[in-house]
Amino acid sequence: MDAINYVVESGSEDLFKVLFEDIVTSYRGRQNRDRIPVTCHLLSLTCDDRWKKMLGRDRLLRILRYLEARELLRRIPTHILYGCTQAILNRRPIATDVPILTLLTPVLLYRLDESKIHNNLTDSTPNIVWLLFQGMQRLLQLKRPSQVLEIFQKLVEKGDIPASALEGVDVTSGNFDHIIIAVLVRCCLQWGWKDRAINMVQFSLDRGARLAHALCDVAVNVLEVLLTGTEAHAEQVTSILTGLLSNAEDGFTIPHEVLATFYDHVRLHRARDAASDIYRLTRSPQVSEKHRYPPPLQSNLVWVLQNAFRNRDVHVARLLAKQIVEDDVEIPYLARPNMISQMASFGFTLEVRALWERYASRGDGIIIKASAGMLTRIISLCIGRIRILENRRRMVEGKQTLVESLALPVGDSMTPPSPDGSSDGATSQTTDVLIDPITAGEDLEEGHETMSYEERIESVRAFAGRVMDTFIESIGSLQHASHFELNALSRAYFQLNKIREGFDTLKIILDRKEIPDPHDINVALSALSAHDPREATQMIQRMVDLGLTPDSVTFGTVIHHAVLHNDSALVTRLIKLAKRVGVEHLDYKTLGTLIRGAVTEFGEDDPETQLRTAQELMDALLNAGFVPSPAMGMDCILAALHASDPVAAFKFWKLIVKDKVDWKDSKQVVYRARIARAIRRYYKEKSLDPDKSRAMLSELGVDPSLERRYRQNAAATQA
Repeated sequence: MDAINYVVESGSEDLFKVLFEDIVTSYRGRQNRDRIPVTCHLLSLTCDDRWKKMLGRDRLLRILRYLEARELLRRIPTHILYGCTQAILNRRPIATDVPILTLLTPVLLYRLDESKIHNNLTDSTPNIVWLLFQGMQRLLQLKRPSQVLEIFQKLVEKGDIPASALEGVDVTSGNFDHIIIAVLVRCCLQWGWKDRAINMVQFSLDRGARLAHALCDVAVNVLEVLLTGTEAHAEQVTSILTGLLSNAEDGFTIPHEVLATFYDHVRLHRARDAASDIYRLTRSPQVSEKHRYPPPLQSNLVWVLQNAFRNRDVHVARLLAKQIVEDDVEIPYLARPNMISQMASFGFTLEVRALWERYASRGDGIIIKASAGMLTRIISLCIGRIRILENRRRMVEGKQTLVESLALPVGDSMTPPSPDGSSDGATSQTTDVLIDPITAGEDLEEGHETMSYEERIESVRAFAGRVMDTFIESIGSLQHASHFELNALSRAYFQLNKIREGFDTLKIILDRKEIPDPHDINVALSALSAHDPREATQMIQRMVDLGLTPDSVTFGTVIHHAVLHNDSALVTRLIKLAKRVGVEHLDYKTLGTLIRGAVTEFGEDDPETQLRTAQELMDALLNAGFVPSPAMGMDCILAALHASDPVAAFKFWKLIVKDKVDWKDSKQVVYRARIARAIRRYYKEKSLDPDKSRAMLSELGVDPSLERRYRQNAAATQA
């Protein structure tokens, strides 16, 4: 043994090889008591991370066969037997594991008969039964079902797999592997081996096969154990749920109460992405066509929806909003105004309309009808929809280009919705509507296929008027209305182009001797600049001359409409004026409209300059701490494509659009195809690095076979 220690310490593989061959082929010893210490000392090397590389599995197998030939296997000390077996099971599976486990399993079963103590051990204690469970798992990986069945039957006969673990197991699927694992997981749960149960379930999920009902049932049992504890297990439960939703055999459904507990758990531990990922998966076509799972409910519903709005995850937000309407899901009473307002901010017309009608008609509907924040958001939404429909009508009539139709209006105010959804009771809160070109058309046609554009426009106008009339009725006399209610009403009037009524409402505020704040000024400026942004600019100049300092929203309001009026000189003048009076950071919607201006070929700049402008504005947006919307990403992609810069277009797509919009969404597909075409074109012209081009095309989801065909055709053309 001293020789073994010396060679191992020296680290010489050549010396160890000579010594090893000498032990297993030449060394005889005077008797068995000499052979056992030497060979066991070699076996112990498998337990030492520093030296186990010297004793590979081939050499381990030779030692075990050496001991078997001399009937010495049962004399291996327990701690070495445990360590040697566990070391093998901790490594990746290879074919050599089969004969090794074939030799070790009878010894483990023999030792099990000697001492039955597994029921008194903890989850982390080395245990013969657990080693045998892992051994069966390894043999299943290596396609040795007959050996697994032999071990399984012996454990059942010995009572080490209790009869209770076999009761009620669904064996109808015929999936041998999953039935065995299901029983083993049940044993682990009965003995309190939570981590080991998770390990075995995850093992089956990771293999990617269809999951038998028996395994799905015990996976749900594991979920229940994890979700009822106080520790955070968001990553583990998300992984198990993903496997069940993606790969369970037809006919299996996750109990709804387990899904509800999952949302409780991830909310408690603030695992926002986990909640969104699982909800998105429950609404995917491959899952929803088999079973319609409920959304998160009550406070969890508000939490998931708020997170989607905060992250600008349009796909999840729309899926959840649609299900709230379709399944008649209740929004908690106090959260209704904020939730509907934020849906309006993201342009969910059908859902907003349905929910407003649902809740405004109830006896407790005053919270909806009298919401000032909701009024301005819904009116902004309706005005935006009307403009979209008018744009589409003009395009059908041949009076508008496709690029212009993509440049959808983005509302009349300049700031994004508050992440917490607050919209009432704050004069600084404005009400933009983020009508995204990716999702703008989704609910315009639904239910209106037989209506003309004029009829659709009139339907939206009628809804806006109904919301307006209901609000006026709910607040009673305007003379007794609050400052915030009057401000919201005046803004709604201006948005609906009722200028006289808007200024009459603002006059009530002035007659009260209330000091107008910047928001009130912006309301008037918004209406004025919509008709004549140059006149509105003169008003800003008069404010400056009087010693008043307009804020970024004031400038943004007028810049927004100057962009829409294609007045580049006025935009430049306003930006210079803003810098002169100390307004350095223009706001979210201003940057969005300027970016959109670059796409719609506003101004006289060449495409490269327009792209540079879009990039600078996007940098300003990120530096200000705002998350760009998918609409902005699409605008930047168009600017990059106009400037013949497919690499920039790809970067904009990857940063802003890729993970925020459903991969199969029609707009997402169209823009990926346009970027891919540009990359191919510039690759062919040798303007792009081949490896970089292939990497970008792969991430865009281009079919590899089509790409190979393209390269072959390109090579043939060059030849």
